[in-house]
Amino acid sequence: MKKILTLISLLLFAFSCYPQSAIDKALNEVSSELAEKLKSANKIKILVLYVTDINKKESNAGKYFANAIYNGLMKNPAGFQVFGRDNINDIKEVNNLITAGYIDEDKTKELGKIFVTDATIFGSYTVLKDRIMLTLKAIDSDNGLLVTVCMKDLPKDDDAGALLGINVSSKGFNAPINSNESYNDPETVNKDCGKNKTGEYCFMNSTETRVKVILYIEDKNANTGSWGATMTTWSSEANIDPGQTECFSDIQTTNYGYSIKVISSGFTRTMDEVSKDRKGHVNVEQCKSKTYVIK
Repeated sequence: MKKILTLISLLLFAFSCYPQSAIDKALNEVSSELAEKLKSANKIKILVLYVTDINKKESNAGKYFANAIYNGLMKNPAGFQVFGRDNINDIKEVNNLITAGYIDEDKTKELGKIFVTDATIFGSYTVLKDRIMLTLKAIDSDNGLLVTVCMKDLPKDDDAGALLGINVSSKGFNAPINSNESYNDPETVNKDCGKNKTGEYCFMNSTETRVKVILYIEDKNANTGSWGATMTTWSSEANIDPGQTECFSDIQTTNYGYSIKVISSGFTRTMDEVSKDRKGHVNVEQCKSKTYVIK
């Protein structure tokens, strides 16, 4: 009996000494940070819902990240009571809420009532040139308000490549045009992109301020007004919260101008007032997806 106990102890010791992968270590770190913030807010009953890609689609990588967060909270000494997707897959009412679309304030409150939880966790990830940006949000189940946000850079190594289904050894999908720009998984682009000559361009807000991004095509045949305004043939805009990514999908493959403005207290002002290099041009390529990180 003593020999058996000794053998078990040695095995447990060996497993505990087995080195963690870099991506698992980073996920443990963000789980601990999230746990600390939840405990400080007195949120103990937690629902870990999902982690999606930048297009709000579920993926194998997202499921892995969500499971890691779930396990991290379960093991935390704070004594969290944690529900995960495995706990809710068989509940029709819950699945209807999730499949109906992106989880908003009202849906979060409904899920909180069903599971009697204090907070719901969901997030997204963005694949960049040399890292993966993971953003996690905790939403109060009673009022739908934000409890906390955690952001973490995950390593884009061979383990991450296996999860994402890409070869990271060849420097990703393509080399970026500038330091703020990277190529995304081309599978996210509309399948008719070749016929329609379209592509996708995304902006990821890594600042702590809500911003408005305006993407436009300049009208080169028009005269600039006396006030210096840029004339356009097409424009679109998106408001992006801190840590979030918004994409302009199925847009014409050409050169675009962009302007980034800070949204503060109900009004907007240009990022140039607080930081330079917030206006410029980007190129949308056929059947490719890119992300520009706002820093």
